[in-house]
Amino acid sequence: MVDTAIVLPQYFKANHLRFDDTILVNQLKLYIEAVGGDTQNIYPTIYDTDFLPDV
Repeated sequence: MVDTAIVLPQYFKANHLRFDDTILVNQLKLYIEAVGGDTQNIYPTIYDTDFLPDV
C-alpha cells in the first residue's frame, strides 16, 4: 500500500509539484495524488498577489 496525500492548490503551485511527486511529513513519505481544498476556507481574490488579513 502506498501512502498518498491531497494538497492545496497553492501549495502544489508554490512548490512546483507534479502528481506522483513525494513529500515528507513527519518522516512519512507521501505521494501527491490529488489537489483539493476545503470549501469553508476559500477566499475569492482577483489577483494571486492579493493580501488576506489574519483573523
